[in-house]
Amino acid sequence: DPEFEKESCNIWPSTIENFQEYILKLNECLVPPILGLLKYLDKYLAGNIKNYQKDKFVKSFSGSYQNANRLITYTPLDEFDLQEEDRYNWDNWHTDFGLFATALHPIYLTKEGEIFNLGATCLYIRDRYGNEHELNFAEDEFAITTSDAMFIESAGYIPATPHTIKKKKEMPRN
Repeated sequence: DPEFEKESCNIWPSTIENFQEYILKLNECLVPPILGLLKYLDKYLAGNIKNYQKDKFVKSFSGSYQNANRLITYTPLDEFDLQEEDRYNWDNWHTDFGLFATALHPIYLTKEGEIFNLGATCLYIRDRYGNEHELNFAEDEFAITTSDAMFIESAGYIPATPHTIKKKKEMPRN
């Protein structure tokens, strides 16, 4: 759909020097481990699905470098008049649309634009049993979760990972 393609064009911030170059280099670092997971998913599915097409994921997606990267920014929570149950949530529980989603360690800024080290990612996931887990990882690490297309392509054997962003009660809301 040409209209959808227009909406999918990258918009590169002009306020950050070399931003496009850095994001493209980062993408080159992230793609190989993500694609490397495909052979393990094929092995898992071959053991669970009768007549599974050998190396389905590797053959179908290992040459694909079509990634949707987004720089997500959240407005300080103190700017919203939220109900009690939502006062710590930056994002509602959701799943993403591709095969995988990759999350880098976030950067938190004060309203003045200074880096504020929270020491936490504020990323939470739910496992296939509905248990909630906080994902914490270092600034030089990243997390990979499965998404909606993986659920569909795996015939439901690999569910999408519900996730949200929420701050801890002791963290500042600004």
